[in-house]
Amino acid sequence: HYENFRPYHESFYRFVEPTSVTPYTFQARCRALHAALVIAARHSCPDLSANNSAINFTTNAPRIQQIIETLKRRCTKADNRRSAGTREDIDQLVRQWQEIAEECRAQGNMLCYHAPDNDKSNQRLLYNYGDKIKGEWQTLQSMRNVENTALLKTL
Repeated sequence: HYENFRPYHESFYRFVEPTSVTPYTFQARCRALHAALVIAARHSCPDLSANNSAINFTTNAPRIQQIIETLKRRCTKADNRRSAGTREDIDQLVRQWQEIAEECRAQGNMLCYHAPDNDKSNQRLLYNYGDKIKGEWQTLQSMRNVENTALLKTL
């Protein structure tokens, strides 16, 4: 057993692609940036942690403003070249979430992060690819399939 440990351990990633793509590419932002915003908000704000609390999102809350700025700073630090586009995308996502939360509050509807297909009573912020009932943002369950093709430049 111990004699084969090194080859076994080194084989873990043999089927993983040998290249990687920057996480702030346009395609990655379209498919996953909203999830990063939701994750940061749910884990940082007790008022937003429950599944049915997506309706509590408001940009007037100091904690939400802090989360948004932290996410922007982190994105800029990771990829300064794409930071302007990423910041604009974050602002757009924040506006969308704010608008849908306000709309649901005004209409007396619930806004959940996710709900099963058979639950037609709640508005959804997130929904899986292939769900019959849609929500605001289509969300991946894995980042392994973000992009089938990517343009690579050789230097």
